Amino acid sequence: MAKLVKCPNCKSTIEVDNSEFLECKNCGKKYKNPKYTPNTVAEPKAEAQSTPSVAQAEEPAIATQVKDSVNVCTGSNESAKEIAMAMFKTLNSPDAPMTESQKGELLRHFSWYIPKKETRNFLTALGGARQSKFALLMSYQPKSPLYTFLFAYIGGLLGMDRFYLGQKGVGVAKIIFGLCTFGIWYLVDIFVTYKKCRAKNLKALYELLNE
Repeated sequence: MAKLVKCPNCKSTIEVDNSEFLECKNCGKKYKNPKYTPNTVAEPKAEAQSTPSVAQAEEPAIATQVKDSVNVCTGSNESAKEIAMAMFKTLNSPDAPMTESQKGELLRHFSWYIPKKETRNFLTALGGARQSKFALLMSYQPKSPLYTFLFAYIGGLLGMDRFYLGQKGVGVAKIIFGLCTFGIWYLVDIFVTYKKCRAKNLKALYELLNE
């Protein structure tokens, strides 16, 4: 049996079907069908879920490969540690060559204490040095060119600069004969002894390298 509704405009009877909109044949107005129910097609969800995808099918195989790789790495872990320790001991053994960072550290440490024009030669001499020489050179206490200059300027007449450099005989001679030269020896040493200090430091470093 057909369903009937009244037109809200002219109150005439309209036959209801399953269309989304209703049209009144009397006044020509269109209205939304209150009885409209859209047709829905059920999707086969259960069937889609029951069909495994390609990625799901490959998961067991991938998981097996990862597990095998982990087992191989775990099994070779001890060997890798032994190889790493052997390489570390080789690179840090006393007979191993001195690294570039160690050479740079030595050069920075002694650059103020040796003649500026000899820094390149000193770096070249470090080229064949061994690891055992690094600690030996770093333990050397160089004489200060600044202190040498101050001793020559303040206590030059007493030979303090020469005594500081370990030249005791020259220091005594400077005290005795310094006045005989009318202070010339004193003036010269102000501009000379700090250079001798740097040359003395460089000589001591070369001697440590050649031991």
